[in-house]
Amino acid sequence: MRQTDIATTDWSKVPARDRKMIVGSVYVHRDLGNAIRAQIDENRESAPLFPEPHCILLTGESGSGKSSLLKSYLAANPPSRIDGVLRQPVLLLELPVKANMLGAATVMLRALNDPGSEIGTLEKKSERVRIQLKLQKVEVVFVDEFQHIVESSGERTLNKVGDWLKQQAKMTGIPFVLSGLPNSSVIVDVNAQFARICPYRYHLGPFKWDDQANRKAFRLFLAEVDKQLPFDMLTRLADVDLAQKLHLASEGSVGRLMLLIRKAAMCAIDRGAACVEMEDLAFAFDRILAPLSPLDENPFWTEAS
Repeated sequence: MRQTDIATTDWSKVPARDRKMIVGSVYVHRDLGNAIRAQIDENRESAPLFPEPHCILLTGESGSGKSSLLKSYLAANPPSRIDGVLRQPVLLLELPVKANMLGAATVMLRALNDPGSEIGTLEKKSERVRIQLKLQKVEVVFVDEFQHIVESSGERTLNKVGDWLKQQAKMTGIPFVLSGLPNSSVIVDVNAQFARICPYRYHLGPFKWDDQANRKAFRLFLAEVDKQLPFDMLTRLADVDLAQKLHLASEGSVGRLMLLIRKAAMCAIDRGAACVEMEDLAFAFDRILAPLSPLDENPFWTEAS
């Protein structure tokens, strides 16, 4: 549903199930996310102009929005079939726990729909990966959960991983985006040659309330979320007092924030409310965030300090 449709819909007439599906699909771009998307676009477009592609390292804690950013970019650049041939301008793959180079090549072949993805040596699989990347007109490769290959490798193996990634990128001319937890950055620390083709590094951290620019960005983010919620009235999530409570509850983590808001929105829909109210947020906090929160009290039952 388009934003204009959401703004003009009489939500009291829409079935609860449909409204909850909309709640689950709410997605708002962060300011830094917009910069990352623009850099990915630039790297895709400039790849044919340079002797080697420019790669990106994207790090952030769990729930910072890395995977959502990659998936939203993929959704805007979906695969298609032209004359029966699969075209994937954006290839997204997720590395499994304890991944190694052979496993990474296997995952890439699966994403490329290679029927023999489990067969062959690393050298043979890598060759097939490069062939399929070219045949399917891939313009950028997203490698999500990159920390899994980092965590299962010593420094010597990490050097080999860096060499392998550099080889795939340079031989195809396709930029890679490596996304993972902060420890993923070790790949560029131990391999200077890979670091050279990976000049763009971004960290998606939590919003900081004590930083004025960050606080403003957080409130703008909340305002956009509010507009997408399927209610007849705005909740006014971006109002200073409520925004501070939401920041306290989520510790600025986008993942935790959206879990909280989605749960609260579904509670409000079940109650037949015109918008999300404080009792919905309080209930959602107790159910989802309280068990792991450092807070002694539910912030939605107390005044923000």
